[in-house]
Amino acid sequence: MARISISIAVAALLMLGISSASTGHAAATRNSAGNRSASAAQQSASDDLDQALAVELGLHPGAFVAPEGFACASDANPDARTCIFIKSTLDQIQRGIAVFDFLEPGSGGAKEVVARDTAGNWDFWFGTQQSVHQLLYLPDAVMVCTNRDALNLHSAPSVDASLVGALSDGVTATADEFLLAPDLRDTAGRPINPAYGWYHVTSPVDGWALSLYLSDARLPDCTLHDAITAPR
Repeated sequence: MARISISIAVAALLMLGISSASTGHAAATRNSAGNRSASAAQQSASDDLDQALAVELGLHPGAFVAPEGFACASDANPDARTCIFIKSTLDQIQRGIAVFDFLEPGSGGAKEVVARDTAGNWDFWFGTQQSVHQLLYLPDAVMVCTNRDALNLHSAPSVDASLVGALSDGVTATADEFLLAPDLRDTAGRPINPAYGWYHVTSPVDGWALSLYLSDARLPDCTLHDAITAPR
């Protein structure tokens, strides 16, 4: 059932043309080389969606992927199965984050986020019914929330990678990719995955920054970030 649902979802996304990969494929038909390149990008996007959906569907046995606007709690779903709604485009998923809404008729639902990790595997990141401070739809702007300290930028998504610069508290930067950090640990040596990972920022400095210290720049300030990430 999961494979059928995934295939239908991929086909639907590609037919609707909601990804930039699909748009690139259409434009690239001018020559065979461009067509091959676009086809490869489209296949890569489909593979990412397949893997992300496999994780999400694994969290909800018996669930199915529903089209946007589907009335999950209605006669259209007579068996009251859990509905999964894909909220990210193929281009956004290729950048490392896939956002889903799930709805259980009669019980409610929530937002769940799946992400690619530094080893190239897809894994559950977090789920919530609350507002979030994380930037989930890439590319877009992030805001540094370090409580006055500078945020180090690394040459690769690892604390052991060389430093390439730093961003001041309150500064905004453009992020275009995200990776979960399965080996990331707190100061006490405890694993903190899947709560955090790495955003790749492209401006004003190119490098990788810990997501723990970044917030969606569409928020007015770091208040929500600080409330969620404060030690408990």
